[in-house]
Amino acid sequence: MAKIYARYVAFAPLKTKASEDGKTPAVYDAGGFIGKLMNISVTPTLAKAELPGDDEVAESISEVVSAAISLGTTAMPWDTGAKMFGYEVKNQDDKTEIINKIDDESAVGALGYCYGEILNGVKHYYTVILPETTFDLPADSVTTRGTSITFSTPTISGTARPDPTGEWRHTYEFASFKEAKAKLKELLNITDAVTQTAEANNY
Repeated sequence: MAKIYARYVAFAPLKTKASEDGKTPAVYDAGGFIGKLMNISVTPTLAKAELPGDDEVAESISEVVSAAISLGTTAMPWDTGAKMFGYEVKNQDDKTEIINKIDDESAVGALGYCYGEILNGVKHYYTVILPETTFDLPADSVTTRGTSITFSTPTISGTARPDPTGEWRHTYEFASFKEAKAKLKELLNITDAVTQTAEANNY
């Protein structure tokens, strides 16, 4: 299989956690897109233990306790950034201001993204949801224009953890990117108005 596409990355703050028995699903506040997806890696962290007996391993266990997320995107829209990192966005007199405070807290929320792959010559499309994640405020890096032009884009680091049911990732398969994006919007509570704003601002 060859993963060759990466599109549509979004975040939605967690409003209510899922119940441990899974009967009550998690509820998310309104979500938003995070620029255009350049790359993403999700690396599980495993807790392992082995019990030796009779000169062999009698019992062993391995569980995912978290996963490190590295996300490259073309932009960090301020409204979505406020949802993720807890800073304030002020709109006054047709001007917008971001206010970062020392006690800003990153929100727990779901991260979702879409990708495609080719398997035996057939294209498949997927939506991935990480139901409980937190992210660190990214570094701010700017390079002046010289004899060449360098694009400065944010890399966002975060952590995914299992929800109360023990589930930490959901992957859905579709026949098209259109269907995959629709599922992403549905699960992360993204309205058509938010989608239109993202498209108008080219992210």
